[in-house]
Amino acid sequence: MPTPTTEDEYQNHLDAHPDDWAARAAFAAFLESAGDARAAGHAMFVSLRKHSRRCEGDPEPTRTFFSARRVLWNAARALPATLFNEVVRKCDGVEGITFVKDKDREVEAIQGKDRRTLEDEVAKVFGRFQLKTQKKLIAEMLRKMGRAVPA
Repeated sequence: MPTPTTEDEYQNHLDAHPDDWAARAAFAAFLESAGDARAAGHAMFVSLRKHSRRCEGDPEPTRTFFSARRVLWNAARALPATLFNEVVRKCDGVEGITFVKDKDREVEAIQGKDRRTLEDEVAKVFGRFQLKTQKKLIAEMLRKMGRAVPA
């Protein structure tokens, strides 16, 4: 892959190759160098190896995240419950974001009209957390996934 030089080039590459963790890390660094508030959230996706995915039966290009309290912690689209709940709170009414509710009317999934919309909104919400909270959420998820927590 030629090195992307614009956000659209990064985003288009990630649409085609969502599991390219090197490109995701480079994108997070690109956003950070631009002072973009989404940088921390996109770096979190890399640290946790998380990205939105299409659910079986959903139309393209819809993508989904679940709360880690409802699916396996290791699932690629499982977000820490604290982050998931904050995304639900902050993204209510955001264009391109919808919520799937269970029989008890609790939100069980967050859907985006596409990968970029959903991941950028989650990244924005994560970026609003204090650095201490960001580090705590990442460490908590890494421990629950049985992975090493950076010092």
